[in-house]
Amino acid sequence: MNIYLRMIDTIREGLHASGMDETAAIESSVRMVSRISSDLGGNYCYIPKGNVFQSRELRNIKIAQEFDGRNLDQIKKKYKVSRATIYRICKK
Repeated sequence: MNIYLRMIDTIREGLHASGMDETAAIESSVRMVSRISSDLGGNYCYIPKGNVFQSRELRNIKIAQEFDGRNLDQIKKKYKVSRATIYRICKK
């Protein structure tokens, strides 16, 4: 199956599962994939399989919320990340 069709189908399934009616889910998923293609087209993008993205993003959100500038060592130990990683996350 074409990558665009797979993306549309995946997004449609998610939207429909969250309560959107089928027709609206199809239309929205087509618009989303079109926007992704327009914004990112021509770029190489690796998407890891599984929930790696979700767990890493959640971790990064928690780090950004908890880091206050004085608790660097505490955050490093808690999340097993480097000083540079903490500053990179909080810089965004």
